[in-house]
Amino acid sequence: MFVDNRQLKDVLRTFCHELVHHSQHITDPDGFLAVNKAGKLGENDQLTLLETDAYSRGNVLFRKWTETYSK
Repeated sequence: MFVDNRQLKDVLRTFCHELVHHSQHITDPDGFLAVNKAGKLGENDQLTLLETDAYSRGNVLFRKWTETYSK
């Protein structure tokens, strides 16, 4: 991940998103690689599902983390 002139929260949210992609890759490496190389979101429903999952779980992971430090 490259970071330049970004807020720490944005960097950490992106990191969480990428952690989910790593989890997807570990869970189904062949499927992940096949889907990930198959075009644009508008042309690939499976890729859309991967991204939707990463945004959803990544944001929840980030929010849970921030809640543990805001007490």
